[in-house]
Amino acid sequence: MRRPAKQITLDETWARYQAAKHEHERRIEPHAALCLHYAPLAKYLALRYLPALEQNEEPPLLIAVAWLELSRSINDWSKPVEAGFRDWALERVRRKVEARVAELNGSLR
Repeated sequence: MRRPAKQITLDETWARYQAAKHEHERRIEPHAALCLHYAPLAKYLALRYLPALEQNEEPPLLIAVAWLELSRSINDWSKPVEAGFRDWALERVRRKVEARVAELNGSLR
C-alpha cells in the first residue's frame, strides 16, 4: 500500500519560497503552490466586478487580471511569513480589477 504524500502547510510553502528567493528554478514550484492556494479568492473578487462592466465582457478577462496581479503580489511580498499577505494582496488585486473595469467602461464611450 502506498503512503500518501506529506501535506505541506502554507507556512512551509512560504518558507520554501522565501528560501529560494534568488534561485529561479527552485522557486517555481512554491510560487505555483501559493498561486493555486490564493487563486479562488482572486477569482471570486474579480467576478464580483463583472456586473460593473457596461458591456457583457467575458469573465476570463477579469479573472486573468486578478490572477496576474496575485502572482505579482506573491513576487513582491518580502516578509518571511504569510501573516498579512492575504489582505494586502487582495487589496492590490481589487485595485487592479477596478482599474481594468474603469478602463473597459471608458473605452466603450
